[in-house]
Amino acid sequence: MGKYRLRTPEEIGEIALRNLLDAIPRMKENYDRAMSEFAIDVNKQAEYKTGVALWVETARTPEVRKRIRDAMKEARDIYERKREAILSRLRPRAITVPAR
Repeated sequence: MGKYRLRTPEEIGEIALRNLLDAIPRMKENYDRAMSEFAIDVNKQAEYKTGVALWVETARTPEVRKRIRDAMKEARDIYERKREAILSRLRPRAITVPAR
């Protein structure tokens, strides 16, 4: 069983946000160090450019592009339906007061 399997999606969201906020200072330090090293390492720069070019070439193949587009559309549709359902419950509703 997975680490978060017994938790609700809301609990996982809270944990993820807390972990991200806790990690920001460390992420900034690591990023600054990596970029400083990257700026002077010609081999890493070439490796990066090659990796990006290969990724773009792969993602542009028609069969991969269609699968990515279809998966993103399905995920977006599911997300929007769930989001709308949640937001509709949170929106203030008109209250009717019975006539006297």
